[in-house]
Amino acid sequence: MRASHERCARCDVWSVLTAGIHKGTLGECRREAPRIDFTKKDNAGRGIFPLTRKDDWCGRYVSEPVMPC
Repeated sequence: MRASHERCARCDVWSVLTAGIHKGTLGECRREAPRIDFTKKDNAGRGIFPLTRKDDWCGRYVSEPVMPC
């Protein structure tokens, strides 16, 4: 069972959006590599991270900074 503090907003790999209509309430989960998105008309793929709400949780909460390889 997850602890009540294990929310996206408290996770070290979550990056809150700092601009726009969802500023402060949505963020990017950077636990995994970005996915390639081809929805733009130019068909040039771009990497995107999943958007989550600050109160969401996934079961893979990271409480310490992730060290790069």
